[in-house]
Amino acid sequence: MAVFLPVSSLFLSPTITPVKSFLPMRHSPEKSPKPFLLLAAAGSVAFMACWALGKAAPGGFLLAGAFLFFSCACSRIEKLKSLTYTMLILCLVCVAMFYPKPLQGWGDFKYVTLIPVLLQIIMFGVGSQMSLKEFEGVVHMPKAVCIGLVCHYTIMPLMGFVLSRLVAFDGAGIASAMGLAEAGTIDPARAAALSGAISAGIVLIGCSPSGLASNVMCFLARGNLALSVTIAACSTLLAPLMTPVLMKLLAGTLVEVRVLDMMHDVIRMLIYPIMAGLLFNAVATMKPRAQIAREGLLFLGLILVLQTATGFPRGLSAPLIGRGILQTAGIVLVLAPLAGLLVRFMTKGNEETVKRAMALFSMIAVCTILTVITAANRDSLIKIGVMMIVVMFIHNVAGYFIGYWSSRVAGLDERSCRTVAFEVGQQNGGLANGIAASLPLEAPVKALMGIAPAVFGALQNITGSALATWWRGVPIRDTAPENKPGNDR
Repeated sequence: MAVFLPVSSLFLSPTITPVKSFLPMRHSPEKSPKPFLLLAAAGSVAFMACWALGKAAPGGFLLAGAFLFFSCACSRIEKLKSLTYTMLILCLVCVAMFYPKPLQGWGDFKYVTLIPVLLQIIMFGVGSQMSLKEFEGVVHMPKAVCIGLVCHYTIMPLMGFVLSRLVAFDGAGIASAMGLAEAGTIDPARAAALSGAISAGIVLIGCSPSGLASNVMCFLARGNLALSVTIAACSTLLAPLMTPVLMKLLAGTLVEVRVLDMMHDVIRMLIYPIMAGLLFNAVATMKPRAQIAREGLLFLGLILVLQTATGFPRGLSAPLIGRGILQTAGIVLVLAPLAGLLVRFMTKGNEETVKRAMALFSMIAVCTILTVITAANRDSLIKIGVMMIVVMFIHNVAGYFIGYWSSRVAGLDERSCRTVAFEVGQQNGGLANGIAASLPLEAPVKALMGIAPAVFGALQNITGSALATWWRGVPIRDTAPENKPGNDR
């Protein structure tokens, strides 16, 4: 779920508004990318020189700078604009790998504990770009939506399960790299638990809903954007049920999975922030009062149902459930609309300004999550990074390939097949990291579960951009006249 918008330059940002409304820069004069390309090349050469001389510390800044300058260059090259955000991500990964200590925590406080909050910020941003009309696609194209959802919640979870069983990770070596034990002294059961946590992370990323950049990839690939938005929205709403149940079935032997607790966590990190974002957007963009009132009553009913349905089975008392309802309703139904009023006053109800601001807000949170996770797992990534990259690459590309051809076999048109490919292959790594951070497990195990989502999140931006760029140059011949690519611009 994402939009393509100019914020300093064109970035892929984590929201789900139709992309085409954010392309006003297309008609602006093109600026030369040469200065940035020269700086990127100079930084790369300087990095290689430092590496050859064994000067890793300054080399990290040089490599990160090279990626940053190349990101700026990509924003000025039409065919490479889709790589702008990807290069920025690689810049942050470099910083986290070379200088992890400042990014791991402050004193005894570890930044990874902020991941659930950052995810809520992201999903609030997603909600602020949405409307309930996003779900009308279920009525207009039920076959394609159902095929996309079934493919998403079968192909990626099963691929994750298979890969987690085929690849064995060295738990003892990981423990040594993390400083948990001296090499050769760790208990075998402990080593197996650490190895299992990494494997569980592979399954977890496969069980997550659609990724935050799926609809921008779909737009670039000339796919069915309306279908992409609908599948992404529906897969997110199904996540509180599907993700915990699939994790219990496929990874229950690797780590402890409490289905009801995980359901509650997913609802707290996904559904409530989206509700708050929807109301925020309705107020900030001056929607009719009747519409705001209807959405508020609907969300109040959903809060009552969800808090009760996940509270009593977990053994919570009625007063505790009531307190949870009041707190959640206060944030969703009171604080979010008040924030919307403030933003409406500041922006005079300009919808495009609100969307751009929230997109930037969410993008910063996405970058922060990836940076913190990479820094927290830096030593483990050095130990298993190459193997994990290979595994996540297979997982990601298999999602595109199987998703596309499954849709072909099911009889969907070319544009819809491309859309389903992205909705299957792109996963919400932020949610996977948030779930891992919220599990009632010891810190090293939670950190190791976050490795696969972090690697997958970075890789899918590279593979998705490459696939979208390639598909954009491939003609679509089996699309009905009303669905031709030129008609959605």
